[in-house]
This record gives sequence, structure tokens and C-alpha cells, in this order.
Amino acid sequence: MIKGGILLESLKLSAIINPFSLATLLFLGMFYLGIRKKIIRHLEMLQVQATDLENLLARGTYIRHSEKVASIQRAQKTLQETELPFGAFLFFPQKSKQFRELQEFLKTIETRLEKTDGDFVTKEIERFAFFFDSIESKPLTETQRQACVINDDRNLVFAGAGTGKTSTIIGRTGYLLASKQCSPEEILLLAFGKEASEEMRERQEERLRKWLRLENNALPTIETFHALGNKIVGKACGRRYDITPFAEGDHRLLNFIEKTIRDLCRKDEAFCEEIISYYRGGRVFVNPKGTPLDSRKGTYPLG
Repeated sequence: MIKGGILLESLKLSAIINPFSLATLLFLGMFYLGIRKKIIRHLEMLQVQATDLENLLARGTYIRHSEKVASIQRAQKTLQETELPFGAFLFFPQKSKQFRELQEFLKTIETRLEKTDGDFVTKEIERFAFFFDSIESKPLTETQRQACVINDDRNLVFAGAGTGKTSTIIGRTGYLLASKQCSPEEILLLAFGKEASEEMRERQEERLRKWLRLENNALPTIETFHALGNKIVGKACGRRYDITPFAEGDHRLLNFIEKTIRDLCRKDEAFCEEIISYYRGGRVFVNPKGTPLDSRKGTYPLG
């Protein structure tokens, strides 16, 4: 019989060999060593992964989607590759308990990551409350503030005309600078039209330079898409191209279309009749095969 049993971290065999044979004791010893080797190796794998995740959670910045996905995938991979050996609780109760705790931690990592980001957004909005209250003529809304502080891989904001998109862009730019997450030369602001870009420059100059007390010429770059593209083409090809005035605003293109239609109507009575018929939703235009297109099926009446 075996005195004290085998329920210890280290297998202290104080035994009277009978009725166990030496072969039995050797088997128990090998069984013990096998379990010990496996649980230590798997515990190390779990601990390394848990430490990395704890460091990520404690980093104090917004955890981006790509980081979350990579962390969750690593955690799942580690869980699949580790298991608590049979008999581990019998020989190593403390290590087995630690093993289970680490497993549970990795299983709940997705929830922990989401909560960490939620807490971060709340704290940052509170921390920069005065900034968001005063950076524009009116305090930014809660939704605008969230758009400013959420720093994911890509942020997409849906907003209609006059809902405060420019204010949000200025607020986000200021937040990134005030929180030291970016320097001015690391930020590029793009607008479609020239007028919109000029408005952003005015707002930036009026609001950000004064609020952040930035030095001269220490503001982010603001360009239109076309101007930026022309600069890139110019740098790559050694020459720049003229940009159509229509690129500077939708109203220029609409004015051109309206003027062209008016001029054609004055010169061509048949064209004028077709335009009037088109606006009334009649059959006007002809496809390449010569078959009239019904406005209800193929054309797009304007009124």
C-alpha cells in the first residue's frame, strides 16, 4: 500500500512495495512525469497568450478591429492546442485550477475587448468634454464626439447635408492633435470641391490654431481629391494636368448643363420639344437599335 496517496504536486512515494510491484510504481512515476510535462507546457502557452491580451487591454488606447480579430484568432488557436491532461487534478490541483482560469479568460476575450473600447470612448469623451463643447460655435453632439474619438482602422460616417460633417472633421482633427495621437504632418484632410476645402481651411485656422496654440504652419494638410491626385501624378510623371472647373463644385456642372440645354432649345425647336416631352415623362430617347425607350422602363425623367 502507499502511505499518503499520490494527491501531491510532487510524487512523494513513501510506500511499502507489496502488494504493488516495482513495475506498477514505475508506471505511476512515468504517468506523473507525463502529466507534469504536458500541463507545464500548456500552461506556459496559455500564460503567454493571456499576458499579451492583458497588455493589450491595459494599453489605454482604442483597440482597432484588426487588432481584435488577430487577438481573438490567437486566443482560439491557443485554446485548440491546449488541454488539461487526464489525471491533472489528481496530481496538480493548483496548476489545474490556474489552467481553467486562463482558459476562461481566453474564452471571454471578445467581450473584454468590446468592453475596453466602450470604456475608452466614454472616458475620452469625458476627458475632452470642454474641447468638444468649445471647438465649434455649437457644442458637438454625442454622436459627433463618438466619431471623433473612435480610432478604428476605417471610420465611415453617414450624414446628410447640414448635419455637421465639417464640424466633426475639425473636432476629430483637433482631438487627434490634442491627445498627442498624431502630429499635424500625419493628418490629411480631403474634400471633393474647392469651396469645401477652403471652408475647412478657414475653420481649421480659426478654431484649431487658436484652441491648440499651434505654431505657424503646424496645421494638417487640406486638399481636394483632384488637387491631391494631380500632385501625385505630377510627382510620378513629371508634369501636372489642368483640372476641369466642374471638379470645383457640383453647381458648376449643373450650371453648364442648364446653360447648354437653354442654348440648344433656342437654336433647335425639335430639341426643345424633346426636352419638354422628356420632362413630362414621355417616350423620347432612342437606344442604339432604334427602339424608343419608355421612361417608365429605361429613362429617368427629372419631373
